[in-house]
Amino acid sequence: MADPFDRLLERTMKAGASAPETCPSAEALAAYVDGVLSLPERNAIERHAADCHTCAAHLALLSSLDEPVSSSAAENTPTAAWWR
Repeated sequence: MADPFDRLLERTMKAGASAPETCPSAEALAAYVDGVLSLPERNAIERHAADCHTCAAHLALLSSLDEPVSSSAAENTPTAAWWR
């Protein structure tokens, strides 16, 4: 079964909805993805993203970046060595 957000994103992308005037801040979108917003705040962002192609795309990107990287995987990446 698809995640409710995935269904919302798919419906928004198909509809080609345009962005309303006032979008949530980047911090609010990140907090949504992190799951730290109250239920009313989450609902407000979901309602907004249903009509805002831009915010729906931002949430999709943030959600895809939200997967934690294990410490062993981070140590094996070429870019990890420069800050040690």
